[in-house]
Amino acid sequence: MHEPFRGSDAITHGLLTRGQLAGRRWQRLLPDVYVHHEAVPDHTMWCAAALLYLPPGSAISHESATSLHGVGLQDRREPLRVTATIPAAKRVRAVDRLSIHRGDLLPGDMVRRRGLITTGPLRTAFDLGRGPDAHRAVIALDALLNRGVIRLPALEKSVPAVAGRPGVARFRRAVALAPGRAPSRRWKHRCG
Repeated sequence: MHEPFRGSDAITHGLLTRGQLAGRRWQRLLPDVYVHHEAVPDHTMWCAAALLYLPPGSAISHESATSLHGVGLQDRREPLRVTATIPAAKRVRAVDRLSIHRGDLLPGDMVRRRGLITTGPLRTAFDLGRGPDAHRAVIALDALLNRGVIRLPALEKSVPAVAGRPGVARFRRAVALAPGRAPSRRWKHRCG
């Protein structure tokens, strides 16, 4: 009862009616995704709801993936949002609390964390490291390295593997400034 579910599946299997879903016992998180009214949705629950809403082949990504990997990069002062990557050929309707990126994910790009499909550590580092804000990109890589989610040698080896992908130049710069190559204090002094 405290896990997200597709309302259409519950109706198809005769577990609930449309009227019951519209009642007070269920709260709608996303289109066709519900949870019991007593549940207090946290980031992990919102990620589970997002995966129910999104097309097959999707994965939790970017800052949301870091949370599933044990590194929280989301600003707690901001409203809770889930970031996910969907296959490039797929389209979904934009909804509140969900940021969508399009791109093809290879099988090696995805792992399971907390029972949810998310981008793996190196793909997560690549997605964050190629972001438009260089300062945030280095902070993200720093956090992933400091928590042991990725190791610097693996991060450095990943640079040639992503050659030709959009944003690789920004990623290469972020890796070059990652701790172990450029001390964080010097980076913070130059950017902050």
